[in-house]
Amino acid sequence: MKTILILAIFIISLFFSSFKLSDHQEEIQHENVNTWKDILIDGKDIAGVRSDGTAWVWKSGKIEQVGTDKDWEKFFLCTPYICQKEDGTIWSWNDEVHPNLGYKVKGNSFLTPHKIGSDIWIDVGGGRTVFGIKSDGSMYIWGILTEYFTNEVYIKQYEPLRIWNYDNWQSITSKINEEFILGIQSDGSLWACGQNKWGEFGNGTKVSGNVPVRVGSDNDWEKVSTEGINGAFAIKKDGTLWAWGHSTYTSRKPLGLEIPIGSEKDSAATVPMQLGTDSDWADIAVGDFHRLALKKDGTLWSWGKSLGLSQDRRKVSMVQVGTDNDWVKIDAGLYVSVAIKKDGTAWLWGENKNNQLGLNTPLEIVSEPTQLELKK
Repeated sequence: MKTILILAIFIISLFFSSFKLSDHQEEIQHENVNTWKDILIDGKDIAGVRSDGTAWVWKSGKIEQVGTDKDWEKFFLCTPYICQKEDGTIWSWNDEVHPNLGYKVKGNSFLTPHKIGSDIWIDVGGGRTVFGIKSDGSMYIWGILTEYFTNEVYIKQYEPLRIWNYDNWQSITSKINEEFILGIQSDGSLWACGQNKWGEFGNGTKVSGNVPVRVGSDNDWEKVSTEGINGAFAIKKDGTLWAWGHSTYTSRKPLGLEIPIGSEKDSAATVPMQLGTDSDWADIAVGDFHRLALKKDGTLWSWGKSLGLSQDRRKVSMVQVGTDNDWVKIDAGLYVSVAIKKDGTAWLWGENKNNQLGLNTPLEIVSEPTQLELKK
């Protein structure tokens, strides 16, 4: 009788243990659904990689998964979609056949990723013209080749083509629609190429060119981001924030600078100028008309024509977004912003016509960061 009682207790304990384990697994699954490695915004297009390694795109007001693979790492672009896997390879797709996909294919390729070569890549930037840096530091170009980067007037390049004889590129940033790029080399130097109508090169001139030219002589550039209105922002290794070029929506104080430069119609800084005196900036993300900046203490700041702040949609001075200090990643697009917290939760705000943010809210403008929550 005693043996039967012990056996019954064991079975009951096993049942409840299994029940608790099931609940725990359910919690983990739910957590992975609503935590993210990274989210990228290109204009109004959004894509992201969840913590479980699955890739997702925001399309027609819905969030759709790309295939069933669970080894995705991060998105580089949305136009076309270019995403990197954990092994360093990059894959591309779109809803139409474009030369900037990095391969030549017929038919509809949306949600069907194709591998671009077999190499490991460290960075990709661009739009209709795409630039990619391989693990050996060499730069490649594909998509629409123009006189801004090559000697060709207009040519479609379907596969990555080696460009410029440098082997020490570290990162690249390029606007979607305009024709200039900025790249940082492994020695910390900053280089520019393409169109330079508004001083985008930051070298004190407005002379364009299809061969990279160096921006100043400093070797302490850490991050650089280009924006939709012919300007650029960068962070140095000492944590200071810099800006140059032209910005329509902050013409009285170009790019957030504290001193006016030029006239209302031609307010351009042709050399990098420091924004404020703070030296604790960690990251910068630039949209078409607004900017997001992250400090090392985890606070988030915004300025420009920002829909992420209810105070002033054309704010020139930097304003803190909320009071939280646990932000770790940021990105900005056309009237749209996203930020990720330490716990992996993603928060979006800005223009939300047709539920483009995927927040399941009827609001056409989401004025404060709102958490993205997917159903299991």
